Amino acid sequence: MAYDIKWIDLIIGSTLIFIPVALILYAKLKLLKDLILSMLRMTIQLLFVGFYLKYIIDYDNIYINIFWILLIVIVGSISISKRSEVELKFTLVPVITGFSFSFVIVTFFTSYFYFSGMEYFTAQYLIPISGMLIGNSISSSIVAIRSLTKDLIAKKELINYYEIFSFSRIKSTKESMNLALLDSFKPMLANIANIGLIWLPGTMTGQIISGTNPMTAIKYQIVIVIGYFACCFIATFISLNLFRTKAFDNFGILKIKM
Repeated sequence: MAYDIKWIDLIIGSTLIFIPVALILYAKLKLLKDLILSMLRMTIQLLFVGFYLKYIIDYDNIYINIFWILLIVIVGSISISKRSEVELKFTLVPVITGFSFSFVIVTFFTSYFYFSGMEYFTAQYLIPISGMLIGNSISSSIVAIRSLTKDLIAKKELINYYEIFSFSRIKSTKESMNLALLDSFKPMLANIANIGLIWLPGTMTGQIISGTNPMTAIKYQIVIVIGYFACCFIATFISLNLFRTKAFDNFGILKIKM
């Protein structure tokens, strides 16, 4: 069993956050409001999850599990729209579609090859792993959509010129698509390359602290890294392709702006 941190120790230890707060104030950075809101939101959400997750795992109803995943997908999609600074009407359907397809593909593959059939669909496995898959996809999608939007705006005259000469939308925006995918996944691949050498991911660290055999923790970590990269890439690729079709009107004029 893992060592249980006392509530009073957690509160006292959390005063560590005052150091970056002091540095933010000293440097006069406009981050303090975002920091406070992010920390409060994280704390409230985790406490809420910790309260009801025990009951969801004990009850373990497949319909409740699926409903929870759908909720994660919708909330994540809205978050991507806000963080990418692109209107929701352009991003919501593409992102939800990309997330849904990628999650179904990765979930089927994971449940079939790594876990014993329906065991994967129990709340103990499905909810935390789905949260990790979708959560990692959010940051990649934000970077990709922002990058694609900026490049399309910067090159809108060139894209219009291409389309005048009967270039397809796929051809005229291919360069922007590739740039967005590179911007999104180069940092992730750099992090993956350093796993084990420079840092140990949260899943593996948590399992080892809780007393799991390190080799078992390593196998879980490999499964999760492959899973979240596949989920991220499939979701982002589908989302960007659908997003760029909604970004133009019937006359080939770019509708989005930042």
